[in-house]
Amino acid sequence: MVPRLFTILLGALLCNFSFAQRAPVEFELGFSGQFASNRWNPVRVTLRGVSEAELEIHIDQGSLIAGEVPVIYRAQLPGGGGLSVFEDDVYIPPWRQLSWLIRSGRTTLASGSFNPQDRSTVPIDLILSVNPGRWRPLYEAFARVVDANPSQLPQRAASYNGIRSIMIDGTTSPPRLEAIAAAAASGVTVILITPLPNVYDDLLLLAPSPLNRLGSGWIVITEEEAIQLPTLLSLTANNQTQILTSLETAMGRPTQHNSPRLFLLLGFTVYSLSSLFLLRTGTPVAILSAFALGTILCMGGWVILRAEIPRLDTSLSLTVGGGELASHYTLHSLFNLRGADHEVTLVGRFIENRPYSVTPASITFSLDRGDRATLISKPMLTEAPLIWKNNALFNAGPGPISTIYVTGFGMQDQTLVPETYLTPSRERFYNTPSISPPELYLDLISYFPTGTAFGLSGQKVIIALPVAADYPGDKSQRDQKPKT
Repeated sequence: MVPRLFTILLGALLCNFSFAQRAPVEFELGFSGQFASNRWNPVRVTLRGVSEAELEIHIDQGSLIAGEVPVIYRAQLPGGGGLSVFEDDVYIPPWRQLSWLIRSGRTTLASGSFNPQDRSTVPIDLILSVNPGRWRPLYEAFARVVDANPSQLPQRAASYNGIRSIMIDGTTSPPRLEAIAAAAASGVTVILITPLPNVYDDLLLLAPSPLNRLGSGWIVITEEEAIQLPTLLSLTANNQTQILTSLETAMGRPTQHNSPRLFLLLGFTVYSLSSLFLLRTGTPVAILSAFALGTILCMGGWVILRAEIPRLDTSLSLTVGGGELASHYTLHSLFNLRGADHEVTLVGRFIENRPYSVTPASITFSLDRGDRATLISKPMLTEAPLIWKNNALFNAGPGPISTIYVTGFGMQDQTLVPETYLTPSRERFYNTPSISPPELYLDLISYFPTGTAFGLSGQKVIIALPVAADYPGDKSQRDQKPKT
């Protein structure tokens, strides 16, 4: 009896000791400690019994030539007596040093850093399985394959910016429907290996057929013996970074308002003649008058030539969708003649390699005199404004869509008003040699498959991806041409 009681007391003591030793702060960047550089990555912080704290992520994106170029991410972490979880997305540029710090007041709760030798721009492949090693041999040797917790998959599109595919074999609890929809819409290929348990019935609502376009990505249903992973992984091979760079190139650089040249020439002539006349007299009053005249003209020139007020211009936006979901990006341009510190209320990243500080709601940075900054917003999940339905384009957005171009068909001579259809036809193509697709389209066409539709709605570039493709593992698609 005594030994049994002693064993129970010892077990209880060990359990209490293990619970007491559990870290009050847990920090995770990416998925299972893996993240992709030059991409948006999820960050998750768990606090246990900790009051309000602050998270700082320090990134040095400089080089030996440019020196240190710091990027600092700061966020306030809600705390309390129980368990609190903070989640957000952070853009990780190509970096030399990367560290993080969590503190409460002057007390450091946790900190850490990452080894530069582990950095990689290769997208990550996620596996949701109790036995992920079973599927690893199907991937390339260079692939970064990581197993993930289905219950912790984020529901934000930006979180999957560095993910190439998600494989689900049904041996774990099902992930949330919203998480898989956000992943596919951001460009991820989601592979469902059948047969799946009944608890996955809600998830299968996203995949009524073996091959389903959802946003920029795909949801594929396949059996284990029919998996053709290289083909599936090639379905979403467009380079988002190069696409956004092409859009940035197409943005018009804001120009300053030049003062009238005739006025400047006239003022210079008057000042020169007046100064010569006054200085020829040689009296102290004449010399003071010359200085006074110069001061007055300088003050007048400052009023006329004063620097522009800093302004934030939304120059261009991009919506890439397939089916009813899409990813939305906005490009902003800030330009002024005065060098100063600026705080912009938006969530995004810079195209240029410049130092800045970012929070979940704003960006703070310095702008040199006469310099320009270009920001790209964090990708957001939205409803697709242009949709393929039964081989026709449907305008599901609030405004008209013009300058429509479809790869394989050419320019279309119809403007789509809301709630109307357009069936692409080569007969609608402008046969006039002088009319061709906008230069912006020509820069983007190479990144998208045949059957992609391009359109403009104001300063918005809208792209509708084809909703079907040739896939050997999909028997329903064999011996058929790609549908739009």
